[in-house]
Amino acid sequence: MLKKSNNNLTQQVVDELLERILGIHPGDCLGTEANLTEEFNVSRNILREAVNRLKGLGILESRQNQGLVVRKPDMIDIFETVLPFYAVNDLSFKELFDLRYCLETGAVGLAVERATEEQLKDLEDCAMDYVQKLKPGIAKDELTEIEVKFHTKLLNAANNKFISSMYAVIIKYFQEAPGYFESWPNLPEEECWKHLLLARAMARRDRQTACALIRDLFYNSIVKQKEQKKKKEEQP
Repeated sequence: MLKKSNNNLTQQVVDELLERILGIHPGDCLGTEANLTEEFNVSRNILREAVNRLKGLGILESRQNQGLVVRKPDMIDIFETVLPFYAVNDLSFKELFDLRYCLETGAVGLAVERATEEQLKDLEDCAMDYVQKLKPGIAKDELTEIEVKFHTKLLNAANNKFISSMYAVIIKYFQEAPGYFESWPNLPEEECWKHLLLARAMARRDRQTACALIRDLFYNSIVKQKEQKKKKEEQP
């Protein structure tokens, strides 16, 4: 029986259900709402609210003639759903960019170890395409498309489905954020060449150089964006 204290009773039910779920497996039956309502000695509304919270997280589902069945939640789906409600100001947006930085710098090390030769060749070809398309008057959206393509291939080369999927959600959010890529500064030619140097370092399985290059790319991009933002703010 649950302790009926000042604490939220619904949350107590959620915590108890989660404790039980951790002891069983996806596909196992947790019981019926009626049985759990009686066992916890709570109202049907309280039990249903607790169950609905877990359903919303993809942890439980109702099945006819079975009751409440445990599911393996889709973490990426949850992340994609809540992301727009999190990154609502400059601070949370910066924190999201920091997450992207951590994902990419970490993924480079994994990719050096795990990527196939075909993936590394594909990444180098993409970087070469980036360099070859550097010319006066090229549209920013075209460069942005190549930039996103390169970094997506880089993350995929880590051969970790969770990392690739999370990155896909993050970069999609940045692409859809109003004015984000439009405000991103054009990188000088030498910075664009670093994408090719990075790809070649990875092809050599040179982890130290590759990690240094990805950190340098991010650092220089951030500095230039701050400079551009400052100049814009100083304009009368």
